[in-house]
Amino acid sequence: ALDPAARFTIDGEALRGETGLTKSQEAVLDLAAVGFTVRRILDVIPQPDAEVVEALQSLLDAEILRPA
Repeated sequence: ALDPAARFTIDGEALRGETGLTKSQEAVLDLAAVGFTVRRILDVIPQPDAEVVEALQSLLDAEILRPA
């Protein structure tokens, strides 16, 4: 489970090696880059929460996102 108050940093090097990000993943990265929390990311992105959580988790698994 993700902490609703968690914020993230983006590993630019890992991101450069990534191709074919989904729209949800791109939206998560955009919001994480400006310091949004998990709770706020879920509130702002219009896709279903389960899809957004999946995008968040995939970015964490790929080590593109790291807990701040």
